Amino acid sequence: MRAGGHIRRAQSIEHSINHTWTEAFPDGYAVTCRITVRYRDPDSAAGDATQIEALVISGPSHVTDSLIFDRTMTLNASEPDAFSWTPAHEIGHIIGSSLATTLT
Repeated sequence: MRAGGHIRRAQSIEHSINHTWTEAFPDGYAVTCRITVRYRDPDSAAGDATQIEALVISGPSHVTDSLIFDRTMTLNASEPDAFSWTPAHEIGHIIGSSLATTLT
């Protein structure tokens, strides 16, 4: 896939997360999510941000969290919602929300 396709996928992931995690509630409270997702060439350094990788894997999309490695969201690119609902669900695990399991 060319860089343009990867950039569009990054934009789709960003929109999904921001849209899902932004909400106004009847009691007047509101939550706004404004994360930025950028495509990074695989040969460039990862930096300090949480990494999202899209791979064709045999298992489901998931978040890896360990004491040795930074958190990484791995999306199974062959899943139908890999670039829409799934990133919004997986970010819930990263932020530690119990909603990640109840909104599945």
